[in-house]
Amino acid sequence: MKRNFIALTLFVLLCCFGLLFAARYTLNHPGPLLKEKIIYISPGTPLRNIAQTLSQEDVISSPWIFCLYTIFKGESSNLKAGDYKFHSGISLQQVIQKLIMGDLVTYSITVPEGAQSQDVLKIMRKSPALIPPLTRPLQDGALWPSTYHVRNRTSYDVMVTRMEVTAQKNHKILWQGRAPELSPFTFQQALILASIVQKEAGSLSEMPLVASVFLNRLKKGIPLQADPTVQYAIEKDKGPLKRSLLRKDLLYPSPYNTYQNSGLPPGPICNPGKAAIQSVLHPQSSPFYYFVANGTGGHTFAKTYAEHLRNVKVWQQRRK
Repeated sequence: MKRNFIALTLFVLLCCFGLLFAARYTLNHPGPLLKEKIIYISPGTPLRNIAQTLSQEDVISSPWIFCLYTIFKGESSNLKAGDYKFHSGISLQQVIQKLIMGDLVTYSITVPEGAQSQDVLKIMRKSPALIPPLTRPLQDGALWPSTYHVRNRTSYDVMVTRMEVTAQKNHKILWQGRAPELSPFTFQQALILASIVQKEAGSLSEMPLVASVFLNRLKKGIPLQADPTVQYAIEKDKGPLKRSLLRKDLLYPSPYNTYQNSGLPPGPICNPGKAAIQSVLHPQSSPFYYFVANGTGGHTFAKTYAEHLRNVKVWQQRRK
């Protein structure tokens, strides 16, 4: 009996040592993953389900060792939810450490200057970090163009609120530093004009001059006659305009059409960036009332209509 007990004890010890060796080997040995993979762990997922998901995705080879080791470390309730990027051959211990530390994937969502709200929605739809739907309308001019970093999945509504709050903060700072001669303007009016400048200017350096033309025209009561406002008016009613503007389009009936209406349109036509807003809030003095494309990405400016017509002819010849 004693010999049998000793033999059984030795056998159990050998099994335990074998299991410990196998577990240690599995923990530190390169795992089965052959190609980098991103896996989402949803909030509230039980430890067993996390292990099963990682095993099914070939990230780990032993779900039970994953569970036992995590429980042994006292970390079973500390695994973070979110998107994780696992590299090929990642060991089981490295996987567990990632989940404990919350080493999540960082997604970048870039809203370019001049993007319209419908463009922003398309950008958000392409990001795996954002969860639809959007439950409220997007307003042009209310979002701040920038690159936003997201380390965990969030809703469209939360993302839009973040863009709006950033815009409000930056708009306030820019408005407080405005030039004194803008006193007749409200910030909303400046924002509307900045959105037109954003769409019209060929470069950042050209924005102050483009803004000066529009400001000069507003002071004289001359219609702005900005093509982007016409395109915005048509697309607002009918969807994307998949062609260039035609002469007949300039007659399109809309309060946004600055060929048919004097002054500013009722709202911004895009989400302008800092440079465009500053070009309006710190206006450059110029004698110009007209401009036309020069064929190289910029514009040629003119003081008089006669001079402007000559510039238009030059542009038409270059196009031919």
